[in-house]
Amino acid sequence: MGFCTSCGARLEEGSRFCTTCGAEVIAYDTELENYLQETDLLQHTDDSDNTVHLHDTVHSQDTVYTQDNYNQKYAAPPQSAGYQQHTDFSQSNTHQQNTSYRQNTSYRQNTGYRQNTPRPTDTKKIGVMLVIAFAAVMLIGAILFFFVFNGGELIGNIFSGNRTNENGDVRSEEESRTTSTDRGQNDDANTEQDVTYVTVPDMVGLHQDELENRFTELNLIPDFIYVEDDAEEGTVIWVAGIGEEVPVRTKLLVQISQGPSHIFIENPRIVITTRYDSGRGRFSGRDSYVDSVTAAGGIPIMPANDSMLADALRYGNTHNVDAIAEMYDGLILTGGGDISARFFGQDRHPASADPDENCDIAEIALCIAFINAGKPVLGVNRGMQVINVAMGGDLYQDIPDLLGIASEVHSGNNRHTIQIEPNTWLYELYGSSLQTYSSHHQALKHLAEGLTVVARYGEVIEAVEYGNVLGVQFNPERLADGGTGIYSDFIRRCSIVPTR
Repeated sequence: MGFCTSCGARLEEGSRFCTTCGAEVIAYDTELENYLQETDLLQHTDDSDNTVHLHDTVHSQDTVYTQDNYNQKYAAPPQSAGYQQHTDFSQSNTHQQNTSYRQNTSYRQNTGYRQNTPRPTDTKKIGVMLVIAFAAVMLIGAILFFFVFNGGELIGNIFSGNRTNENGDVRSEEESRTTSTDRGQNDDANTEQDVTYVTVPDMVGLHQDELENRFTELNLIPDFIYVEDDAEEGTVIWVAGIGEEVPVRTKLLVQISQGPSHIFIENPRIVITTRYDSGRGRFSGRDSYVDSVTAAGGIPIMPANDSMLADALRYGNTHNVDAIAEMYDGLILTGGGDISARFFGQDRHPASADPDENCDIAEIALCIAFINAGKPVLGVNRGMQVINVAMGGDLYQDIPDLLGIASEVHSGNNRHTIQIEPNTWLYELYGSSLQTYSSHHQALKHLAEGLTVVARYGEVIEAVEYGNVLGVQFNPERLADGGTGIYSDFIRRCSIVPTR
């Protein structure tokens, strides 16, 4: 008599198959039998069916062991502590023989064993990780509260009995109660909140960094504007509300220097144009211009001093005019003969004198080059007409014929008074009027775009300007001051060299 190793049902003697589950009963060999006898686990042996029965102290029912079970699992003798200690042996080997054991054995299904229960070690790890994550979140929240949202001040205000208004200003508890009462009485009115006022000190001359620190101490907010100024870059040159009381957290306008926009040079070098006298084989002298420039502190540059300048004025070669403008600090376009009418789109008038077109080409090109380089240009008499033509204007080729004005007025010997427009460079030098001498029979007609009329005598334009481009129709050296005012102002402009 025995029991099925698959389902535990009782077996009839000599049976090869279990009548309950159909499992095959495998005969036991003698090696197992000897082993059981040595370990005193054998109760009796039945040679007919080659089965072995264990003592009742090991199992409440007889359990049948086969040779395969023994070879696979008996690495150590079974103990007699009870069924629970030997269950793994029978389950593991029986599972390899027949999967139906897993389904029918009450140990796996009915003991309540939870196969997927996390181990205690995993549970501890999860708990530690949750604690660390919670601590990190709390730390980040504390940093944001104190450093970003000014939590320290808020906590201090709470414990000191102070409150903050909508603008962030700290007020005492008494002020808060007063404001709350006022609001209760004026629910529909926009009552002005209590603010603390500070006096803005004089901060002109400070550096921007110093001003920012001062503004921070005063709880003010600077609004910077960078402007061109001769002061060192970053220097405060103006602050709104200096000496005034303003509420805290007010935005004040501040002007900061971008640094020097120019530098001053001594003895600027001034190019003076002149015609080439082919009959004499030399350039005409310009002694009055040279003397005036020298007296004003400039260095006159004549064709004899520069081969590129001489080449341009004699032959009309203009390929070096940009280099000339880059090299020198100012240009004076001098007086002389008539400009060729073809350069301003007209036919030649019978009263026009023979032009020197090479000189015309060179002077027009030099004028444009110096204007593009941002350097001052002074045009005297014919020179003012060159400026107008170079910038796109034209001329009256003969004043008596085209304007009906007697030539004696502009013959050079008759003094006449010109009227000067206010807010111009000539007005700053001489006021609203000036007595002049001039010698010319041509005059500006259509003014070039950009030019502004500075002075007139009747219909005749006597002076124009365009930034640092200055033009006068009269002769400065014949003024009461000998032209000192005009030449000194021009040399001063040439001394200022832009740095950006």
